[in-house]
Amino acid sequence: AHIEMSDLTAFRSGFITNLANPKAAVYFGSIFATFITPSTSAADKMVMFLLVCTESLLWFWFVGFIFSLPVPRRAYQRANKWIDGIAGTAFSAFGLRLIFTSRS
Repeated sequence: AHIEMSDLTAFRSGFITNLANPKAAVYFGSIFATFITPSTSAADKMVMFLLVCTESLLWFWFVGFIFSLPVPRRAYQRANKWIDGIAGTAFSAFGLRLIFTSRS
């Protein structure tokens, strides 16, 4: 079902969803832990921060744009249950692999 909302409401909803998403914290933490050292200057840290923010904004704009088009949106809606099932199975298998390989 299509829900009408203002741009600000949509932005706020997406922002809060990302803040509550542990994958986002792991993603950003891994980027900053990889490239920022104690000797990294404040200017370099700011540039990296702005690059990551720009990359995220561009990615979510792209996804929003693609799924606002009728053909991709309908295709996703038809395949949604399969996509969720396959992704859920893959994540479960990966989680089980982590559990059982860390014990051996």
